Amino acid sequence: MSSVGVGLRGEGLIVGWPHVVQCMDINLRYADGRFVWRRDWNSAITNLLDKPQNERHIIDFIYQVGEALRPRIVRGTWYGEPRFHLMKVNIDPSVPAKVSFSVDGIYFPRGHHSDFSNPEDATASSFLTQATEGVHMAPMIAGA
Repeated sequence: MSSVGVGLRGEGLIVGWPHVVQCMDINLRYADGRFVWRRDWNSAITNLLDKPQNERHIIDFIYQVGEALRPRIVRGTWYGEPRFHLMKVNIDPSVPAKVSFSVDGIYFPRGHHSDFSNPEDATASSFLTQATEGVHMAPMIAGA
């Protein structure tokens, strides 16, 4: 069985790829040290939003997305996303203070059980904007 979770936006139970997208969204959304019980579980992409949209910062953004999603075990707990193998990050930095991006990769429905059989192509997309209360990341949307 693939993973099952509760949708954070009132969808009820979510299963499979939509659940993985929600987990990736949470992983990418929260900045360094936001979770008290897991200070090292985070993403630094929100720190890059106000930086100039030049080649150096775009490369930093791609690296931070990859690092946040990289599956690894830390003190006996999965970090990153073991059900998704990142192949490509697509960025559209054309609008100031908004970074649209998508991630392409391979979805492993039972990757969280170290079962990497039955791979499927998968895509998810989102965008970051600067809001008055801070950085806002739109919820990731599962693609086909």
